[in-house]
Amino acid sequence: MNGGTPQGKRKFSSTRLVQEISSGEYFILKSTPLIDRKAVETLRNEGKYQFESPNLQSSLKYWIENNQYYLLKEYIKGVGLITFYKALKRKEKRKFIPRFLTGVSKLLDELHVQKIVHLDLKPTNIIIEGSVNDFSVKLIDFGMAWDLKTDVFDKRKSSYPFGHAAPELILNEPALFVPQTDYYALGILLYEMMEGEIPFLHSNPIQSLNLQLNMALPALSRKWKAYQTILNKLTAKQAFHRPPNQLPRLEQKRVLEQGIELRYENLKMMRRDLENIYPVPEF
Repeated sequence: MNGGTPQGKRKFSSTRLVQEISSGEYFILKSTPLIDRKAVETLRNEGKYQFESPNLQSSLKYWIENNQYYLLKEYIKGVGLITFYKALKRKEKRKFIPRFLTGVSKLLDELHVQKIVHLDLKPTNIIIEGSVNDFSVKLIDFGMAWDLKTDVFDKRKSSYPFGHAAPELILNEPALFVPQTDYYALGILLYEMMEGEIPFLHSNPIQSLNLQLNMALPALSRKWKAYQTILNKLTAKQAFHRPPNQLPRLEQKRVLEQGIELRYENLKMMRRDLENIYPVPEF
């Protein structure tokens, strides 16, 4: 697996599947040129996270060699969320959504109880292993994650996934990075699965930004209408009465805090609402 974004004339960052010859075990190896400071910072941050749960991808070790920064991570079996979902039949999708929502919300609970927020929740960072009748949900790529125990509020400025990012991420307010920031991304992710598109996108980037900061989630199509209240609660926000850059910093934060308070207090409350729509067997 290769990928990455070019940085001028620099070599690409890469993510590869590698195999240890002696054991036959597979791993994920990420690397980036040392000159790409932003990418190195992301890998260093990701390298902090090791988990007991087999459904949260752990980093194993890092090293520097030939002006490259390397990070070795666990290999997580399964397929990407969207690949899995698109292969399902219509009735299977209706069965999968509530079971997936239960599973991914409990996985986020596992993460949040450790005082860690992911901040990069999107389909490419979710792996599904199994079949529609028996599957597990796994979370990968902690390069943007935030440790609420140790990270300082002015630590860094990073690029977050625009389409799935909560307003507090877009405006880069680390003091407001909380579990509800991940709840917001979960709501956008679910909308994308149900409707086949990310909400708030516009041909004009400035308009997209305005919609993402201020507009409530669009109405779901008829077949998914029962989930509207849950998605609205996950993605709740308080609209700005003026462009945020025209407001004092404290006023910006006040509006963002009001939006966060409108979201679920915890995901157990969301699962109770889900049970009223579609009773889910114990996951």
